[in-house]
Amino acid sequence: MKIAIIGSGVAGLTAAHLLHQQHDIAVYESSNHIGGHVNTIDLYAEEIPVSIDTGFIVFNNWTYPSFEKLIGELNIQIQDSEMSFSAKCEATGFEWSGSGLQSLIFNNDNWKQLKPYQIFYDIVRFKKLALAFLDQTDKKQSLGDFLNSNKFSTAFIKYYILPMGAAIWSSTLVQINDYPARSFLTFFKNHGLLNLKVRPQWKTIAGGSKQYVSELIKPFKNKIHTNTAVKNVKRVAARVEIFSEGRAPEYFDHVIFACHSDQVLSLLDHSSSNEIKVLGNIQYQKNIAVLHTDESTMPVRKSAWSSWNYLVPVEDTGNANVTYYMNRLQNLKCKQDYFVTLNPYQEINASKIIKTIDYMHPVFDQHAIEAQQQHDSISGQNNTWYCGAYWRNGFHEDGVWSAIRAVEQFNRFINDEKLYLQRAS
Repeated sequence: MKIAIIGSGVAGLTAAHLLHQQHDIAVYESSNHIGGHVNTIDLYAEEIPVSIDTGFIVFNNWTYPSFEKLIGELNIQIQDSEMSFSAKCEATGFEWSGSGLQSLIFNNDNWKQLKPYQIFYDIVRFKKLALAFLDQTDKKQSLGDFLNSNKFSTAFIKYYILPMGAAIWSSTLVQINDYPARSFLTFFKNHGLLNLKVRPQWKTIAGGSKQYVSELIKPFKNKIHTNTAVKNVKRVAARVEIFSEGRAPEYFDHVIFACHSDQVLSLLDHSSSNEIKVLGNIQYQKNIAVLHTDESTMPVRKSAWSSWNYLVPVEDTGNANVTYYMNRLQNLKCKQDYFVTLNPYQEINASKIIKTIDYMHPVFDQHAIEAQQQHDSISGQNNTWYCGAYWRNGFHEDGVWSAIRAVEQFNRFINDEKLYLQRAS
């Protein structure tokens, strides 16, 4: 079979990896960059080469089984990472940090006024009530409704749970407040965030995540067409015609869309009503990532510096405000501190900015969660298949998982078609 794969992020590359040996594939990538959110920046610190990730950074040994299996076959080195979190309220100067309940540290002269013991109490209560909620059937309650109905303290909501969720999903506090409670709590449970003692071991790829991409694409690198933006996809008479920039129209037996949901509808010549409904309900938002060395984006006190550092601004900016401490996340062997800040709320010293990158992240509201359940209504129709991290939680594991699902569905379709032809002959 001749198969077109649109998008070279983790989903597209996984699909290509699974299909290239038995099929004639072509991967279309609009930019000159292969890997999507795998975006490693190489530079020198104290004359030592340093590779810093700005998109995909870490994974763990609990909830990334498909990704771990994928890279387990590659010649790359994995090292342990440290996952900790801090939050800072700009209005009050209140800061807290910690990797778990027992290591919470509050940094503020007036911290007693913010009732830290209430936060301790609510953290324990949150675990119990979250697990009880997941045994219920109400699927449409928002996280905010769950928190308010259970009378969690303002300090717990504003300084702990909403900032943590906003940092995880690169979202605003408002968006996390509106996040479907069942999906949010299921994610926390699966990632060990409801377990106060046992947590997964987070890991990172030595030399940056680009290392796994380089190894993964070796067998089919010549099948990846960079700087080749797809302009139009026509599906006519059991064939797919791809019109792209700089190439003559090409015909394929099948197409796999591994790009963002909102990009698909702009490429399809005639979208079905189901495709419009399902894909149209999964939206994306832009997040600006800045790689820099300006420590003013971190908590004031170094004792509060963590791997992930969220800023609660005085006014809602409509964006996530989080800074990743890359030396800690990637075990960088240099004295210079490096940071990646999403959507800087305060101005970063221009002389300390190394690179600015735009990323797009899915928005998981109730409409998106419901649309995810309709995957099978569009994938496999008209010789068209869908994968991408947006089909689950938006992370690297979800991109791999979605590609495996799409390829398995495709293989079943091919086998059924062969069986039908054999019986008809």
